[in-house]
Amino acid sequence: MSQAEDKECSVRQDVAGRYRYGEEAQEPETIPKAHLVFLSGESLPQCWLDPHYRDHELPTKG
Repeated sequence: MSQAEDKECSVRQDVAGRYRYGEEAQEPETIPKAHLVFLSGESLPQCWLDPHYRDHELPTKG
């Protein structure tokens, strides 16, 4: 895989978000995806963390 293709497939490891403190809107902060969970306690879906999670399903060139 070329460097350009790898960059295209890369998954962002961080997202911009705002913590809720008090009544005033807070400044956006960078939050690592690894620190995020749903309110239900579930972790993030694999597709959000691994861009190649379904690569094994692709037909091989041959």
